Amino acid sequence: MRKLNEIESRLLSEVYDLPTDIAPYSAIAKKLGYTEGELIASLRNLIGRGIVRRFGAILKHTKAGLKANALFVAKVEDSTLDRVVRPFVDSRNVTHCYLRTSSDIWPYNFYAMIHASTKSELKASARHLAKEAKISDYKLLFSVKEFKKTGWRWKK
Repeated sequence: MRKLNEIESRLLSEVYDLPTDIAPYSAIAKKLGYTEGELIASLRNLIGRGIVRRFGAILKHTKAGLKANALFVAKVEDSTLDRVVRPFVDSRNVTHCYLRTSSDIWPYNFYAMIHASTKSELKASARHLAKEAKISDYKLLFSVKEFKKTGWRWKK
């Protein structure tokens, strides 16, 4: 695997929060001492190599009215994984969906973060998803307090 070159490394540290400029790539290029064309070529290369998957806006869900969120946890057998995952992956209320290793003291291996406007709406959404996925034993771990929420940032 080829390492990142200097332009790519510096670029990744800057594109996390695009400037609200009419030409954000031009502004970043100017800041880094490159041309806009060099920056865009580097981004295209990163996408082509699979290092950058996509660009998108991040919704601050609580500011958008989604005040309730909970981690849905369940024990899922490997043989049923494809059936179980599909309703969660397709749901607009689910932002994260993971399979993790369980342990003797924590049997849950399937995790999905569900968001809704209210706690009762979230519980109804979880019941609906569980029914679609044919999961009868699950738990909802509601967020009590948020201490930190950021996306992953590239640091050289």
